[in-house]
Amino acid sequence: MAASKKQIDMTQGSIAKQFLLFAAPLLLGDMLQQFYNTIDSIIVGNFVSKQALAAVGATSPIVNILIGFCIGISTGATVIISRRFGAKDKEGLKIAVITTFWLSVILGVLFTGIGVGMTPFMLKVLATPADVMPVATEYLTIYFGGILGLIMYNMCSGILRAVGDSRRPLYVLIFSSILNIILDLIFIIPLKMGVAGAAYATIISQFLSASVLIYMMYHTDDFAPLDLHHPILDKRVLSVIFGIGLPFGLQRSIISFSNTVVLSYVNRFGSGAMAAWSAHNKVDHVIFQTIQSMSAAVTTFVSQNLGAQRHDRIKKGIKISFVITVAICTFYAFFLIVFRHQLIALFNREADVIYYGSIALTIFGITNPINAFIQIKAAVMRGYGRGKLPMFIMLFCYVVVRQIYLHIGWQYIQSFEFVVFSFPFSWAICAAIMWISDYITDRLEQKSESLL
Repeated sequence: MAASKKQIDMTQGSIAKQFLLFAAPLLLGDMLQQFYNTIDSIIVGNFVSKQALAAVGATSPIVNILIGFCIGISTGATVIISRRFGAKDKEGLKIAVITTFWLSVILGVLFTGIGVGMTPFMLKVLATPADVMPVATEYLTIYFGGILGLIMYNMCSGILRAVGDSRRPLYVLIFSSILNIILDLIFIIPLKMGVAGAAYATIISQFLSASVLIYMMYHTDDFAPLDLHHPILDKRVLSVIFGIGLPFGLQRSIISFSNTVVLSYVNRFGSGAMAAWSAHNKVDHVIFQTIQSMSAAVTTFVSQNLGAQRHDRIKKGIKISFVITVAICTFYAFFLIVFRHQLIALFNREADVIYYGSIALTIFGITNPINAFIQIKAAVMRGYGRGKLPMFIMLFCYVVVRQIYLHIGWQYIQSFEFVVFSFPFSWAICAAIMWISDYITDRLEQKSESLL
């Protein structure tokens, strides 16, 4: 089963080259999404009202939790599909693809009903202001009404990436983003549909993108002939998807919620620190997504080679991925530290904003390699099918350890630097626990094999 030119068979060829070729489209895609989100907010804020802009912002925590869950489930699907692709198991591969497709349909229908029904309750929990509530309810109700498109897009992208095709999902994302902006402009300005126009623009572009990806799946040689008209829900496939994807999705959602607690400490230093933190997040997101793109490549690499029984290649690939990721983080650190004042000044030139922002960029720049180590380690574990272990470790460190650090330490050290260090402190604990747990797991497996 030979891979097409659009796909990357990670069971052979240059490992470093494959990592970079696979990760680059993912990174470009995320940057494109960030660009689109910025343009979307500008259009809503300038041509609708401040309440409309606030409504989009008020719904973002709910949307981000949902997106995090979708990414987690699609990661689980990527693992099982990659493994069967690497094993050259064409029939098993098609069963995994069809199961993933119909799981997406079921989840889409389920989340539509739950989301539309619980929208008012969720907005009240977020303490949405009264003047924003009607607009936010309208936006989120329409968004949930078309959530099937978002889920199908993420799942279909994951299916294609699982067989080494990360370029075509990027092309579709480019199409989706451009279409979204065009529809925003049409619905909001001449048609004056308000925030509803922004919601309709999003779900229409997502449905069309999902349709294009489904068409591509039908015309992917490794899936042919593909019959999506007859539902298949294979228990083994579902167990892998939920065993790996569900913990990863919950992990992303809970950590996002935990980070809002850190913001409560940042806010105590005033509006300058708040603005600096916002600017720092925009810059640091590029670094985080670079690491995430590499970790996605590692998960696919491990899964494919595990299916092909190429264990020596897996060990070599893991070492290479660490070298590449740390090298990238080192470059970022140099850039952030040297140009920290200029980077923050792009967002705001006030002295206190630049002061706090420079502190954050410096600390994160120096310590990001620790986070890179964690993400690559977690990616390797997910590739091996150990999705729950990194979830529990990261939740413990990023939620429990980080909050204990802040709660106890704040009584003695009330500085901005102390708050920022809550991240590298929890990263260091997490990295140590992951290394120890991985070492123990390997030793136990070696001992088990020696007894056979």
